[in-house]
Amino acid sequence: MAKYLLDTATVIAHLRGSKKVNFLLEEIGQRGDIAGCCCINIVETYAGMREDVQISYIFQLLPLQFDTI
Repeated sequence: MAKYLLDTATVIAHLRGSKKVNFLLEEIGQRGDIAGCCCINIVETYAGMREDVQISYIFQLLPLQFDTI
């Protein structure tokens, strides 16, 4: 099983609905591998969001695994 640490650009592309990124994330999951993010990704993503979408987008990240860095 492989573990992938997503960068902030990938997290943002996922939240924006990028078909390419979402397809790759689905492939990772289907192989039994893990895609995750770290606290830095969350802070950078959250800081760049409009206030009216912050909470709903953060909940979309909850299925990801969070690892310490």
